[in-house]
Amino acid sequence: MKKNLGSLVLAGIAVVAFSSAASATSLVYTLNQDGCTGGCGTGSTVFGTVTLTEPSANVVHVKVDLTPLGITEFVATGAGDALLFNLTGGNLTSDISNLTSGFNYINGGGSASTFGSFTQVIECTVPTACGHGASNPNPGPLQFDISLTGITVASFTANTGGFFFASDVIGPTGKTGDVAAKGPLNPPPPVPEPASLTLLGTGLAFLGTKLRRRNS
Repeated sequence: MKKNLGSLVLAGIAVVAFSSAASATSLVYTLNQDGCTGGCGTGSTVFGTVTLTEPSANVVHVKVDLTPLGITEFVATGAGDALLFNLTGGNLTSDISNLTSGFNYINGGGSASTFGSFTQVIECTVPTACGHGASNPNPGPLQFDISLTGITVASFTANTGGFFFASDVIGPTGKTGDVAAKGPLNPPPPVPEPASLTLLGTGLAFLGTKLRRRNS
């Protein structure tokens, strides 16, 4: 019984720790805010997802998948850019690697005509990957890594309008313009309050005492 109790306690702690780590190191945002004049989609169209993961410490991998594949595509109309976002860390020129061919990081920030300004910009280059306007749309996906000391998926923040990401696309209706994402589908778990941590520590100490008494 005492061995089983100890095993259950350790297993419970491991499950909680693993779940928290998994939630904290992967976030998915849905591009479902339609800012196109006349609408790039109809109803509650989902234009794609932005997935943030942490492959290692101080590195975040960003991947933008547009949907439906081959119907929603990146364009260069001047309304925005392939990806606009806010990130604590300033100039990223030397910190971005593995950027999809045909895309380029632009230093200095930019704006999406409908969703406001952002501090970071990835453009679909003309004529390499996108044509002027919507003459040669790019289906993506767009992906890259950002390497900065202390960076995590939580380093990506909303702009003043509450938008985390925006993209210049042509959608299922054939219209072009900006689409955007608000909060993530899987927000990271809240940081435990000091009182909660104290309660957890007290509980573990009590279980440890019980196990020691049983062993003796």
